[in-house]
Amino acid sequence: MAQQTTAIAEETQRILIVDDDPGMCETLADILEEKGYAVGVAQDGIQAVEQMKALPYDLILIDIMMPGMNGVETLRQIKAINAAATTIIMTGHSRLEGLVSEALWNGVDGVLYKPFEIDAVIQMIERKRHRGDEQPVIDLKRYQVDAQAVRLIPEEMARKHTLIPLRQEGGHLVVAMANPGDLYAIEDLRARTSLNIKPLKASRSDIESALALHYQHAIEIERQIERIAPAVGEAEAEAAQRLSAEVVSQTPIARAVELI
Repeated sequence: MAQQTTAIAEETQRILIVDDDPGMCETLADILEEKGYAVGVAQDGIQAVEQMKALPYDLILIDIMMPGMNGVETLRQIKAINAAATTIIMTGHSRLEGLVSEALWNGVDGVLYKPFEIDAVIQMIERKRHRGDEQPVIDLKRYQVDAQAVRLIPEEMARKHTLIPLRQEGGHLVVAMANPGDLYAIEDLRARTSLNIKPLKASRSDIESALALHYQHAIEIERQIERIAPAVGEAEAEAAQRLSAEVVSQTPIARAVELI
């Protein structure tokens, strides 16, 4: 189990876990220490702030719902001590509202939703460690977009955040974004779809071209269905809708594969 304050070698990544659940702290600390991280534990916001003053932690995992000083206030005070520290909040809330939204506006660097797999924690920590590295820009023209994925995101939202959904992979939605570091946009998408978001970086011009192409294509399909529906019975209209969806799913423009 991690000690609350420990002398740590300079080259070791320092992580502070802030959670009022001792079991959660112990489990996370043991696993992270096995991965080679130096880990400290605080069981409330006041302890976390004191430890940040005593030792320059690189990354802080903060439970958003704690008695006394909640996670957002803890985040604010930690950022006041070290604005460069990476902060990740942990929450059981599934919607973008309340304290989660407030944390985003206060500059949190990541959000983990409970219950989470430890691999997800490690992956997020590693991404945040290398956040200064330039993310490669994909050639969006070499991707084909799944029409079903496009239907998950309203055009207004896609244009607001300059993004295009590419495909769904299990519980994840792969999205090309002009700014994949826009955490508010990612959480907005997650709240809309209830899916985890995998952002890829693409140029703004490529995304705008894709938006014009794929959302216009979806609109044309809907217009076809609307034209058919008044002229035929309900059963025929449903059959036409199924046929249109089948046609869309089989066209090259709608298949979600990366072309190499």
